[in-house]
Amino acid sequence: PLYLLKFCCLDRRGLLHDVTRVLSELELTIERVKVMTNPDGRVLDLFFITDNLEKLHTKSRQEETYKQLHAVLGESCVSLELQLADSQYEILQGTSSISPAVAEELFASEYSKKECPMQALSPDMTKLKETVVNVDNSLSPSHTLLQIHCVDHKGLLYDIMRTLK
Repeated sequence: PLYLLKFCCLDRRGLLHDVTRVLSELELTIERVKVMTNPDGRVLDLFFITDNLEKLHTKSRQEETYKQLHAVLGESCVSLELQLADSQYEILQGTSSISPAVAEELFASEYSKKECPMQALSPDMTKLKETVVNVDNSLSPSHTLLQIHCVDHKGLLYDIMRTLK
């Protein structure tokens, strides 16, 4: 099942990196993330996650997740919630910038065990064998737009955050 992890806290350098590290260590896969920062320095982050251990429905697994996240968020954490995702996920799904066919091909979790996932991509998708990174500083004097196009893998967001930190 898909879960929604929602937290609000004071922003700080490396926050997204630290949270993605904890989720990766807990064997929680980030399916989608929405990060919102208010001008007053508070962030509201929505992580849509699945549990590789398939135990997030248990109280002990949820408590361990809360414990690890509270350890990294510290006293700046205003709220932390974990729940089954519902229509909120479907609303965010509609904001994707890629077509449903491409999304299905990129994020499909099942493929033949004899097949390499890279070989399963259609000819249109073969260009994603190479990672493309675009950096745009022209949109804002205080923010940078970073676009990364690559084939997905376990821990991708954490790897990106670790590199950027």
